[in-house]
Amino acid sequence: FTNTYAKVLMKQHDNSFLADVRLISGGLLFLVLGLVLNGTHLLVTTAGLWPLLAGFSFFVTIKMFYVAVHYLGPNEAVILTNNHPILTPIAGVFLLSEPYSLAKFVGSIIVIISVYFITRKN
Repeated sequence: FTNTYAKVLMKQHDNSFLADVRLISGGLLFLVLGLVLNGTHLLVTTAGLWPLLAGFSFFVTIKMFYVAVHYLGPNEAVILTNNHPILTPIAGVFLLSEPYSLAKFVGSIIVIISVYFITRKN
């Protein structure tokens, strides 16, 4: 819903502003929920810097998504942002030394083809 509604909001607001509002409001919401549900055990300190890297990557992803919606439209932007089934396993191989199997490759291709056919214009 928020991805589709973003195109409507972009007619009145800058895409960078919308991305920042979405990230900050979502972060605050989940911070409050985390404090309410977990109290002092909210932060995982044994994970090192990986949570910060993940948060930064999510921030960049949302910012670039709004840029893509602004320039390409929501249908094409969804195709671009759903390329993560290809990029994420490759990053896992290099960053986490995970094995890359034929099943991961075939699954990535199926997801990308599905997203393409679901979002393409008739």
